[in-house]
Amino acid sequence: MNQAYGGLLVPFEIPAGTYKGQDKAVQTLGLAQVVFTDANADEDMIYSFTKNFWENLEALQEQNSSFAGITPELGAKDYGVPMHPGAERYFEEASLR
Repeated sequence: MNQAYGGLLVPFEIPAGTYKGQDKAVQTLGLAQVVFTDANADEDMIYSFTKNFWENLEALQEQNSSFAGITPELGAKDYGVPMHPGAERYFEEASLR
């Protein structure tokens, strides 16, 4: 199934008590999120956004369970959509591409 979604499915847990009558955590899949930007967006701005997002991912995951299962390796993956040069620069510096 993940092959059909281009590798965008990631492990995801719905915490116990999220829904009425759900007493146990449920292991499922989530769809990785993709951020799009204009090709003409400032390279330094996109680099800074990308760097700050990935370097603060743990804090995001603590605040919002929808970030569970997301990794920098997933972010660096080639999904067949051109990556902005600013994001590409961050992933190269982080040795992920």
